[in-house]
Amino acid sequence: MNIEIEAALWPRGVRADQEIAALLQHYHVGNKGEIRVRVHNMDAQNPWHDVSHTMSHRSATDITEIGASWVDGLVATHSLRPFSTQEFATLGGTDAFALPPWTSNHVVYSIPYRADARLIFYRRDLLAQAGVDESTAFTTPQNVLQTLEKLKQHTSVKSPLVAPVTTDRFINLSFAVSWAWSMGGDLVDPMGTQVTFDQPQTLAGIADYLRAASYIAPAFRNLESNESDLAFCSGHAAVAFSGPWLFFELMENPAFAQIAQNMAIALPPGQPCNGGTHLVIWQHSEQQEAALDFVRFLTNPQVQGELSGSSFIMPASQAAIQASPYIHNPNYQMIVKAIRTGRSYGNLPMWIVVEDRLSRLLTQIGQECFETPPADLDAFLALRLKPLARRVNITLAT
Repeated sequence: MNIEIEAALWPRGVRADQEIAALLQHYHVGNKGEIRVRVHNMDAQNPWHDVSHTMSHRSATDITEIGASWVDGLVATHSLRPFSTQEFATLGGTDAFALPPWTSNHVVYSIPYRADARLIFYRRDLLAQAGVDESTAFTTPQNVLQTLEKLKQHTSVKSPLVAPVTTDRFINLSFAVSWAWSMGGDLVDPMGTQVTFDQPQTLAGIADYLRAASYIAPAFRNLESNESDLAFCSGHAAVAFSGPWLFFELMENPAFAQIAQNMAIALPPGQPCNGGTHLVIWQHSEQQEAALDFVRFLTNPQVQGELSGSSFIMPASQAAIQASPYIHNPNYQMIVKAIRTGRSYGNLPMWIVVEDRLSRLLTQIGQECFETPPADLDAFLALRLKPLARRVNITLAT
């Protein structure tokens, strides 16, 4: 038996490619070459394009790593292969994962692969210098603003804050929603029938998020996410809005040891936005049993633990999380808390439409606010977001 399958994975850079190549070699040796896997990276700027192409053209791809919030939309197209109860049990069942798999009518359609959550990284030494109580520094939107103002006034750091507000639309949206949740707002209604990001509470939360973003010094306002993280690691910023990968970069790169010693992590106000990626098998795959075998390999706790955190975020496997050498590190424990207690966007059949259009507009709004700060931010946001909400709601109603 010489079976070939293809897997499309999230793009994570050279180091991740090397780790996947090593794991593939191990997998091929383990099955004596009976199943060969070809891996290609999805489009870093528009991974949904890869997904939609596979779905509509029934391409050679058998397995795809997708955003957790995209599953429901794909389930609605009947393009995903469901996992049987017995198959899911061999993968460990629900208790094996930090975040649950996506189910519809008790049928499992995706398996958690990597876990993620949004986090606030900060310099404890600089907060102390500014006279900020770190236990309450980031608990509410107002406290965040007060903290950033004190850092600006009482420290010589180049930028109180760094965050990819104008460059990484997905990270930007996932932080903005935490601020919206903290005000009692949301992006969609509970039934998923219409968007609500034009409602007063949501607008108020997004406005406070953009007020926080105004503390990014001009020289740091158009950095890509990796450049933003590097600015924090290099000591140029007191606070960074980022994800778990920044923790691993600080802990594992000796050049950043001094910053790592003074680094701490807080949860965003409200609830942190959590999520990550899932693995799905396409209904059109002609090698579904082989694809299932590779999914089983990728979700094995040992394999999950071998993938570096700086490239692959956090494992979705509970056992891999517990086996981490950082399990007793308070900052690692805060990451785990964010994953377990955070909140996801939810799974909506048309979520990808909402996410795509809203995330694009929010990065534009961020750039506009940097270039010409509006006199009335709340009114400006309403003017920009309400027309989009009307158009999206028309799409959702059809």
